[in-house]
Order: sequence, then structure tokens, then C-alpha cells
Amino acid sequence: CYNGFTSLLVPLQQGQLKLPFRLDFDRFEDDYPSIHNQRFYGFSKMTFANGFNDPSLIRDKLAGDLFRRGGVPVARVALVRVHVDFGEGPVYFGLYSMIEDPSDRMLQAQFGSGGGNLYKPDGDLGASWQVCVEEDFVKKTNKGSGFGDVCDAIAALHADRSDAVVWRAALEKKFDVQGFLRWLAINQTMENSDSYPCQPHNYYLYGVPGEAGRLDWFPWDMNEALAHYPGYCPSSLAEMGSILLDEVGSDRPLIRILLDDPEYRQVYLDELQAALDGAFELEWVFSRIDALHSLIAPWVVGESGEKAPYTLLTRDADFEESIEGDNPLALKPHATKRAEAVRQALGL
Repeated sequence: CYNGFTSLLVPLQQGQLKLPFRLDFDRFEDDYPSIHNQRFYGFSKMTFANGFNDPSLIRDKLAGDLFRRGGVPVARVALVRVHVDFGEGPVYFGLYSMIEDPSDRMLQAQFGSGGGNLYKPDGDLGASWQVCVEEDFVKKTNKGSGFGDVCDAIAALHADRSDAVVWRAALEKKFDVQGFLRWLAINQTMENSDSYPCQPHNYYLYGVPGEAGRLDWFPWDMNEALAHYPGYCPSSLAEMGSILLDEVGSDRPLIRILLDDPEYRQVYLDELQAALDGAFELEWVFSRIDALHSLIAPWVVGESGEKAPYTLLTRDADFEESIEGDNPLALKPHATKRAEAVRQALGL
């Protein structure tokens, strides 16, 4: 089935047919028992992202690699050529990012167990952690059980902080604060407007059974990461490319409450430094950009590349200029600016 919102709607409006879609290999198993637990190379579900708003076509993959390099759980991504046969021979649909469904093998592979509660939050009040709104936390596993773990974590965040030691201990039993601050540091270092600081979505929560159901945070949908989109964020955050997040208000309590605590603020600063030295070390970032760009170039431009209407590129140069140069979406200049912004914020 097709999926996405803007990444689906805008191409359709423009007459482009490189559309995002999802494959569910168990979708019809109730109707056809012979395909029960059908798998594609071991996976029951896969998402195919079309690279909307990303002329480089590698942002989903690159951002995931950066998060994983920094110790943040994230769905695996492969860059793939998609051909569709309507009965008259294969038609090249273009270069896609094939992303594993988090409710599938990822939980076992990266958290050690797939039996916990997995949520895909989206909504102004609940997903922002202002209050517990169960409808904002769409369950992807254990759909018959309750939402107590989410409500408990949000309550612990907003609990009385007069005794900070007691408050932090209670919160950390319900939510992986260190993991969240690590994600936030890398997220702000690369700059990703389509994420929690600006929009309360594009993340998952997982209650890890081996951690007594404590909720872990991990990112999703990163085709607009590593770019600056003026005016995208409803606050001044995206305009400023904020690092220290001092301007964030109470509508993003996971940021405001945590960073107002001196101990957690220091953890965040340490994670920013770790990002500079590790996940976002520029020599590695540039090398990875070059490798991914070279890998897909023959299947994006040229004789074997994408062709209208199965492309979101208006010209081949959009792809070639997506790495370096004056293009506002060029990856290397953006990475250089972000590393310098972090250094300045840390007073280095």
C-alpha cells in the first residue's frame, strides 16, 4: 500500500509517480492460510521511502548511520533499485530507501527482546509529553494491553522536582533519559527540523522487557535531516538551528524540564561533545557521504538512472549538487556549519 503524507501527496499533485509505499507480507494471510508468516529475506514488513525533499537520496540512510554510530537504536536502511512489472516487462520506479519496520526484527536485534510495548506517537499534547493522551500513542505491538507505561513515564517527568535526586531516580525507572539526551544531541548536531523539537512526531517508544519495561526512544523518518528549512518550526528553533535549546518552551517538556536540570544539562553537553568526536566526526561523515553518493549515482542519473515520471529530481544537476557547493541542501557544507555551531555552543 502507499504510505506517507506530504511525500505522497506532493508527488501526486505534480504528476510524479515515484511514490512511497509499504509491503506487508502477512497482509492476506487470513484469506490465504498457505502464506501464513510469509517473509521477504526474513522480514514481514518493509517501508520504501522515495527521497522526498532530498535530492541526494541518501539522507534516510546517512542519518540512520550517524545515529547508530553514536549509539542510538534506529531502523536499518538499504538503498535499493525498484522495478515493477505490470505485465509488459519491468519498469524502473527509481532509487528508494528500503527501511525495516521497527515492529519486526529490529526489536529483537537491537533491544534483545521483541515482546515489549512499541508505540508510534503523533499528536500535539500527548506525543509532546505535555499530558498523557492515549490516542496519541499508536500501539504497534501488544495492542490489547494498556498504556500504563507511557502515562507513568509522563507523570514521572512532570512530578515534583524539589528533591532532584529522588525525581531523577523515579524518572529513570520509567524512561531512558540518557538515551533520549544522546538522541537529542546528535539530532541537533545534524539538524533535523521534522522531529520532536519542532514537530512532536517521527519517533518510537519501546518498553524493553529486559529493562522492566522502561521506555527507550528512537528516531524515524529522516529524509529531511541534515538540512536547514527556514520557517519549518513553529518556534524560532529551526530558524536559529539551535544547539543548546534555551528558547524551547513548556510545549516540549522533554527538552525544557530535562535541560533545566543542571545534571541532565551536563549530560546533554557531554553528549554534544561525544557527537563531535564520534558520530559527527567530519572526516568520517564526508567519507560516508562520498561512498553512498558514488554507490547510487549510476542508478539515479545517466543512461541507467531515474526517468520521468518516476523521479522527484527536476534535473540531473540537483543530484550532483546535493553533496557540495552553493546548493542550500548540499550535505558537506551543512555538516561543516553544524559542527562549527556545536563547537561554538560548547565554547571550543
